[in-house]
Amino acid sequence: QHPWIASERIHFGKPGGDYDWQAQDAVKAKKRYNELQGQQDSTGKKINKKVMGMFEKAEQEYQDVMEKKRIVENDKRKIEMVMHELDEKKNQALKTTWTKVNRDFSSIFHTLLPNARAKLEPPEGGTVL
Repeated sequence: QHPWIASERIHFGKPGGDYDWQAQDAVKAKKRYNELQGQQDSTGKKINKKVMGMFEKAEQEYQDVMEKKRIVENDKRKIEMVMHELDEKKNQALKTTWTKVNRDFSSIFHTLLPNARAKLEPPEGGTVL
């Protein structure tokens, strides 16, 4: 009936605990319960139920937005990681292509003009990329 009972059952009857039935006075506990129930009833009359409903709805919407924000931030991180991996693959492909074109270019010049060599050079102060 109450889901909390299953998790708290191991503490039932332990001396000094919240569920120490020997140390608890049932009459005092009932009196305290009635006092707190009365306070809750009187406070409940002062609180606007509609406002409480609106507050709970706004609080739930906030939690939903925060969850969506967390999801978007995770997706952003994943996209940034994929972009980084793609940049690395692109750079590797460019280097491989540069090397191959340089080799082929040199071979063509050597075939056309014996003892001639040619190679691609990056712009002054630049790199292959």
